[in-house]
Amino acid sequence: MKIRVLLLLLGLLAGGHVRPCASADGAVDSLPRFLSPIENVTVSVGRDARLSCVVENLDNYKVAWIYKGTGGRTVLTVATQVITKNPRISAAQEAQAWVLTVTKLTRKDQGVYMCQVNTKPVRKQLGFIRVVVPPTIDDLTSSKDETTEEGGNVSFTCAARGDPQPVIRWIREGGLKFTVNSMSAVEEHLGRKLTLHAVQRNSSGAYLCIASNGVPPSVSKRIMLSVNFPPQMVLDGGREATELGVVMESEVQLRCRFMVRPFGKVSWYLGPRGRRLADPGSIHTTVDEPDSGLWTSVLTVRVRRAQDLGQYRCVVSNSLGMEETVFYLHGETTTSPLSSEDFPGREYNDILRGEGGSGVGGGGGGATDDKQRKNPLRYFDLPTSAAPPTGRSSPPLATLEVLYSELLVCTLALVFVLGTS
Repeated sequence: MKIRVLLLLLGLLAGGHVRPCASADGAVDSLPRFLSPIENVTVSVGRDARLSCVVENLDNYKVAWIYKGTGGRTVLTVATQVITKNPRISAAQEAQAWVLTVTKLTRKDQGVYMCQVNTKPVRKQLGFIRVVVPPTIDDLTSSKDETTEEGGNVSFTCAARGDPQPVIRWIREGGLKFTVNSMSAVEEHLGRKLTLHAVQRNSSGAYLCIASNGVPPSVSKRIMLSVNFPPQMVLDGGREATELGVVMESEVQLRCRFMVRPFGKVSWYLGPRGRRLADPGSIHTTVDEPDSGLWTSVLTVRVRRAQDLGQYRCVVSNSLGMEETVFYLHGETTTSPLSSEDFPGREYNDILRGEGGSGVGGGGGGATDDKQRKNPLRYFDLPTSAAPPTGRSSPPLATLEVLYSELLVCTLALVFVLGTS
């Protein structure tokens, strides 16, 4: 059997053939012919490829698959028998089609494959297997996360391989626009390199390098840009200072909002001399938006004495600078009830009502007291809830008190004189 295969290979390579058998009447069968051309295939590396060669009137002729590479020709199969030592090669007959299969393709499998019938001269067809490679990004030679100061320049590089050569485009995560080469804001940039000039704090974020070449899947690399900047206060309503009124034995929260990167230190001070508040339990600092560098520091003040009022300062600093905002706490004023000391004539009214002590006309309730109680002049008592007439302004309260006091003195003198007579 091996000798027959060897002779057949020599005939194929030499362009010879095996003579077909004659029919019973001495007629010779027609020669083999190809029914359709071989379809070229494009397959991704690692997958399987099939080439089909359809021949009719083959009779005793043989079909061989031969690989034509840069190193010459290599016979792969004769009929269904595998000649090469490559275990990924196989051949099968499907009706009139002779199918060559190459599994787990590598880039070396790309090239021309010839289907040859050992007629004389030989008849042959050519097919092509193209092995494509999906894109990959080389992390070692591509840019990594970068940190720069506001106003500086930054460049990113994305190194990708594949067959065909990948196309590289840059976008910002979330669809945000960015400025390239002082141009207007764009949504994407094509090229292996991305350069950003005079970056601002809003340039911070993730940039995506996407490589694609039509062979799925596309791949991407995420590169983070962090732009450092000095502290900046986020003022409430644009005010540089905030005033708050508080009452004693109360609690108030002072809220200080600021943007900074990197985060450095937050300190709270009380008073013009800048006494630092060291109670960690009263200060709570949190990050609101990590991407933008927005922070909030809250100081809880328990107002128990006058020394707790005054100026409070929130001071934020990092390696690039320092910024502060000011709060003023002042006590709330309250209105206390009026006492008898606020009304000079009140004691005289008390005497007329019989509420006096040992003053003039006082005593222990003698005849003089009875006369005082019956005296119609008691209606000179100080009115407490009378409203002024509509459309007329009432005299000041102090003036009325003085007048009432003088009238009461005169009345008491008159009563005393009448009583003694």
